[in-house]
Amino acid sequence: CDGIDLWRTDHAAKGEEGVFSLPLYGGEVVKIIKGHSASTPLFMFVALQAMHSPVPSSSLYGDGFGPHGLEEFMTPYAQYGDGFSVGNGLISNADHVLGEAVEALKAKDMWKNTLLVHTSDNGASVAPIGQEVRGTNFPLRGGKNTNFEGGVRVPAFVAGGALPASK
Repeated sequence: CDGIDLWRTDHAAKGEEGVFSLPLYGGEVVKIIKGHSASTPLFMFVALQAMHSPVPSSSLYGDGFGPHGLEEFMTPYAQYGDGFSVGNGLISNADHVLGEAVEALKAKDMWKNTLLVHTSDNGASVAPIGQEVRGTNFPLRGGKNTNFEGGVRVPAFVAGGALPASK
């Protein structure tokens, strides 16, 4: 693709080509929180597409497996093979991005008024397609691209200081 299909508010995000999305989005989330007035409500929808299978042909992959900068998150899973370490490294990196956002909210004294909703868009992929990041939906039947419970029931949680303590 010769064009740029990544936008920063109202203009193309030129200069961001070849940057892996997790640190890019994570940095943007923290920047927005830090620059926001704690006295004004803030709604933020963040869709981290990082759990999708990596594309090894991308310029983001120096050794052909795993984005640059993901190595520290992949290392704990290295003994289980490349596909497993990349998939779980992506999840661990997304957890790190979420943690940085929460810390930024706490530092701005915004956490006490925050309702955080965290969910996935579908169950894990269980189809054997090349180096696709694998997962398991056990004990549920099916997975991504199915209407079985394994494809539509996903882990989710709510958190934040806006939740009543009894919940």
